[in-house]
Amino acid sequence: MVFGRIRSMFRFSLHTLLFAVLLIALLLTGFRIGFDRGWAAGQEKLRQESNVTRTYVVGDLVEEADRKAAGLATSVDFAPLIASIEKTIDPTSWENVGGPGCIQGYAVTRSLVVTQLPAAHEEIVVLLESLRRDRLRR
Repeated sequence: MVFGRIRSMFRFSLHTLLFAVLLIALLLTGFRIGFDRGWAAGQEKLRQESNVTRTYVVGDLVEEADRKAAGLATSVDFAPLIASIEKTIDPTSWENVGGPGCIQGYAVTRSLVVTQLPAAHEEIVVLLESLRRDRLRR
């Protein structure tokens, strides 16, 4: 008797089952649209607003300070190039003025390691190419 009662509780018409399937499909579609416009878009925006660290080989753009006369090893002077980059590329975004970006020169590899937003890195590439073109003209 109890088994017959349970069986009668789970009898649905074809109309009711199709309606339930339609609701589930709409729910999944809405989730997918929300994912594409919400979470995924937010991740893309976060990626664009997050600092990225890149290395730039700038040996051709830096001057060697010859200190052999004083008995010291030759060193590389990154200060003018770093100052130029910090002054030209989004000046308020650098560490020395309280921003999140930083730049450090490495004499051994004659390169700069820059941590900055992706948009600033694009501007740095353009600036370095411009400086190289100017050097070739001289």
